Amino acid sequence: MSYDIAAFDVRVAPREPDEFVGWYEDVMDDETEPGGVDPSSALGRWCALMQNEFPDGGGDDDGGPAADYSSSYPALVYVAGGWGDAEEIRAASLRYARSEAVGVFALSDDVPALWWPDGSGGLELIHEF
Repeated sequence: MSYDIAAFDVRVAPREPDEFVGWYEDVMDDETEPGGVDPSSALGRWCALMQNEFPDGGGDDDGGPAADYSSSYPALVYVAGGWGDAEEIRAASLRYARSEAVGVFALSDDVPALWWPDGSGGLELIHEF
């Protein structure tokens, strides 16, 4: 099992928790892979920041932290990392979500949580599942 977290474009995702879960499931079930994340978008910048800290795939040669990224969806990036890196991945994910104004769905937290930009450079906890 992995530690899983997803970042998303709040301009596309519904804010209401039940609607969000339906949207998230639809995106994850979509097999057409409608294109990737625009690297110049807020979500693309979030992904680049995360990949700088947690390289995509096997990590660096010294066995440092790494994660697997699924960014084939234009409005969502899914990240899976090792449980040994979970706290660091979560902290970086939320830190970069604040700076880039994207939302975060912390699926693997003890209590899964939905975070949304608050419009003031922070994040608001919308719902715990």
